[in-house]
Amino acid sequence: MKKNKKNNIEIIETFFSKQFNKIFKNNRNTIIFISLLSLISCLFLLKSGIIKGHDLEYHLSRISAISNCLKNGDLKALIHDGFYGYGYANGLFYSNLFLYFPAFLNSLGINVIVCYKIFLVLCTLLTTYSMYFCVKRISKSNSIAAIASLLFVFCSYRICDVMVRAAVGEILSFIFIPIIILGLYEIIFGDYKKFYIFSLGFVGLVNCHLISTVFMFIIIVLICIFKLNNFINEPKRFQYLIFSGILGLLLGAFFIFPLLEQYFRSNLLITTQKESAVYTMPFLRLFSGIFNFKSHFIPGGVGFIYLYAIYKRTQLKKKTPLLQFSDFCMIVGLAALLACSDFLPWNELSKVLGSIQFTWRLLFVSSAFLSISAAIIFYESFQSSNHFNISVVIILLYVILICVINQILGYDSLKTYYGNKNVEYLKNYNDFSIASGEYLPSKTDWSLIATDKRELKTNNGDITFHLSKKKDKYYIQFENNTGTDTYIDVPLIYYYGYRAKSINHNNYYSLNYGYNTWIRVYINDVKEDRIVVWYKGTKIERLSCIISILSWILFIYYYKKNKGTN
Repeated sequence: MKKNKKNNIEIIETFFSKQFNKIFKNNRNTIIFISLLSLISCLFLLKSGIIKGHDLEYHLSRISAISNCLKNGDLKALIHDGFYGYGYANGLFYSNLFLYFPAFLNSLGINVIVCYKIFLVLCTLLTTYSMYFCVKRISKSNSIAAIASLLFVFCSYRICDVMVRAAVGEILSFIFIPIIILGLYEIIFGDYKKFYIFSLGFVGLVNCHLISTVFMFIIIVLICIFKLNNFINEPKRFQYLIFSGILGLLLGAFFIFPLLEQYFRSNLLITTQKESAVYTMPFLRLFSGIFNFKSHFIPGGVGFIYLYAIYKRTQLKKKTPLLQFSDFCMIVGLAALLACSDFLPWNELSKVLGSIQFTWRLLFVSSAFLSISAAIIFYESFQSSNHFNISVVIILLYVILICVINQILGYDSLKTYYGNKNVEYLKNYNDFSIASGEYLPSKTDWSLIATDKRELKTNNGDITFHLSKKKDKYYIQFENNTGTDTYIDVPLIYYYGYRAKSINHNNYYSLNYGYNTWIRVYINDVKEDRIVVWYKGTKIERLSCIISILSWILFIYYYKKNKGTN
C-alpha cells in the first residue's frame, strides 16, 4: 500500500517536473503561463458592467473628461470641462498620462465602463510583466521571477485596490514599484551605471499617484541610510544615485514643476485642510491576507504565505548574494508592514502626514519587497529537495484560492459600504465627480455651485455683454462700458494659467479671483471689445515641457550609445 502511494507521488512529481521544465526553461512559455494565471485576478470583470467601488465614479469621470478634451482638440486635457461647466483642474494635480489610453478608446465611442475594464486587464498584465522582468534581471531565473510576479499580482492589497477601492492611482503604482526596486538594486548592489532604471521608475510613479510617490521616497531615503556603508565604500554609487534623482526630475519636469507652481501659487482646498486621523491596523492582522468583509475599509494585509517564507528562510543555512538580497527585501517589507500598525506614533505623525489617511497604503510597498524575498526563499528551499514543482503548485493554488476568496469577500464588503444587500453594477456612466474637490480654490462655496446661474456678472449695470463657447474657449462680446474700474466675472473656476485676450486689439486683460472664485476679467475703462478666455498655461509649464522633451531625447541617445557597454 505504501509502495503504491509512493509510486503515485512519483508519477505526479514526474508529471509536474516535465510541465514546469517546459514552462520555466523557455522565456516565452513562462510569460504565457504567468499571463494566463494573472488574469484569474480579473474574474469579477466578466460580469456585465462594473462593481461600484469606492472611487470608481471619480476615475470614470477622469476618463470621460479627458475623452471630451480630446474630442475638443485639447490634447493637454488639464482643465476638465465638467463640474457643472465651471471646469476643474484635475489634470494639473493628478497626472492624466496613463488614462489617455482608456480615454482615447472612449473618444472612439466605446462605453466608458468597457474602456475602464480593458484598462484594468492591461494594468494587471503590466504589473505581472514588470515584476517578472525586474526580478529576472536580478535573479537570472525564470522560476524566481515567475513566482514573484504571481505572488505580487495576486496579493491581497492589489485585489482590494482593483475590485473594492477602485484606486486607479495605486493600481498603476503596482506597475512601477518593481522598476524602482530594480533601479535601487543596480545603484546599491549591481551596476550603478544603470541608474536610469531608478529614474524611470520614479517618473512613472509620480505620474500614477502622489501619495505613493511620497511613501516610496521616504522609504528610499531610509534604505539609503540603512545601506550607507555601500555608498561610503563606493562613493560612485552615491554619485549615480544623485544622477538618478536629477534625471528623474528632468524627465518628469512636464508634470512635476507645473504641479509645484500651481500648489504654491494657488490657495487650494488641499493646502487648507485640517490634519486628519490616520487609521492603522493590528500588526498580526496584517498577515491574514483575507478581506474584512464587515468593513468597507477591508485590506487583508499581505497573507500567511510570507510567514511561511520567513519560516523556510530560517531553515536555509547557506549564504549566497541572492539570499542576502532576499534578506534585504524581507527587512524592508517587514519594516513597511510594521509601519502600517500602531507601532509608530501615528497620532503625532498625522500632524505632518495626515493626508495619507490610511497607513495600510504602505501595503503595496510591503507586498512588492516580500514577494521578491519569498520567491527567492522558496526557490532556494525547494531546489534542495526533490519536490520543487509540487511545492510551486501548492503555493500557486494557495495564492489563487485566496485571490478568488477575496473577490467574493470584496463584493460582500461593498454591501456594507453602500448599506444594502444589492451592490450596484454600473453599466454606463455619464456624470462628473470631483470626489472631495481637493483641487478647488479654498474659498469656493460649494453650496452655490449647483444653484448659481452660469451667467456673466459685472459691477457695471450699464454694460451689455454676450457669452459664447467654442470647444475649450469662451468668447465675451461687451459694449457700453461707462465705468473706469469695471470687471466681468466669467463662470469658470480660476486657476493660474488662464488668459483673457482682446481679439480686436491683441492685448491681454488682467485676471484674478472673482465671485465664488470665478475668473474675474478687469476691463477697466475699455468701452467695447471682444475677448477670448482660455487656459493657456504658464511659462513654467511650457518651459517644463521643453525640458522634458529635450531630456527624453538626450536620454534615449545616451541609452542607445551605452546599450552595448552597460
